[in-house]
Amino acid sequence: MIKDLICRDDSIIRDIFIQIDKNGYGTCFVEDNNKKLVGVITDGDLRRSMLDGYDLSSPIKGILKKKYIYASSHQPSNEILGLLTEEIKIIPIVDDSGIVVDFATHNRIPMTPVATPD
Repeated sequence: MIKDLICRDDSIIRDIFIQIDKNGYGTCFVEDNNKKLVGVITDGDLRRSMLDGYDLSSPIKGILKKKYIYASSHQPSNEILGLLTEEIKIIPIVDDSGIVVDFATHNRIPMTPVATPD
C-alpha cells in the first residue's frame, strides 16, 4: 500500500493525478532516483499549479514545495500524531537514509511494540 503513495520527482502532473486517484489519500510522497524523500505533493498543489498555467504534461519538479512535514521512524507515536493537523492529514515516515518506510494518518499511527506476547 505504501507504494501507491510514492511517486518519482521526474513525474508529470498527469501521472501524479492518476497516482493520487489510485491511492485515495489526495497526496503523493515524492522520491528521487535514490528513493530518498524530496517532497510531498497534494491534489490541491496540482490544482493550484494548473490555475497558474501548468498543464498535465508539466513536470512536478517546478511545483514541489521546499518545506514539507515528515516523521522519523524513530519518533514515538505520540510525536508523530502531534505532526498531523486539520491541514496535514497524512505524513511520510522515513528511515535514517531518508527513504519512506511508512506513513501516518489520524486513523493510522504506526505503533512500536513495547513487549512480546506470551
